[in-house]
Amino acid sequence: MNELVLMEAYLDWLQGIEPYGYHLLLTPISEQKWSPFHIICHIWLWDTYVLTHMVPQMRQNAVVIFVDHHIINSQVSYFIPEHVEGMKRRFRQFRETRQELLRELESKCRDAFTFYVGKKETKIRDFISTYITIHDRHHMGQINAFLFRMSSGEGVS
Repeated sequence: MNELVLMEAYLDWLQGIEPYGYHLLLTPISEQKWSPFHIICHIWLWDTYVLTHMVPQMRQNAVVIFVDHHIINSQVSYFIPEHVEGMKRRFRQFRETRQELLRELESKCRDAFTFYVGKKETKIRDFISTYITIHDRHHMGQINAFLFRMSSGEGVS
C-alpha cells in the first residue's frame, strides 16, 4: 500500500481515538507502560523531529541522522495536558504536525533520489515505510488492544 496513504490513515485513526476521553487516554496500557496519550505524544514528537531535522536534509546522497531515541522519548511527559481542553489542543497539534509532515514528504516523493539514514542507503518511500508507518502501526495496535480490553471489561493488564 502507498506509504503516504498509510500516513494519512493515521490521521483518521487519531480522530477516532480522541472521543475516548481524558481519563481513559491517560490510563497506562499496562503496568510500567505509557498511556495511549503518552504513546500518541511520542509519535508526535518523532513526527516533529523528522519534519524539522530530517526532511530538510533529504536530498540526493545526503546523510540524515536520528537523534538518540531516549532524548525524544524522555520529553513525552512534558506535553501531557492537565485538563480536557489541553488534551483537545494537543490532538489538534498532533493532527497539524502530521498533516505538515505528510505534505513535506509528499513533495519529496515526487523526486526519485537516494539518501542515507546513517550508513543505510534508502529512498523516500522506504524511509516512510521503515521509520514512520511501521512505527505507527505498532503503536496503533498497542492502543487498539488496550481500548478493546478496557471496553470488554478486562482492564489494564
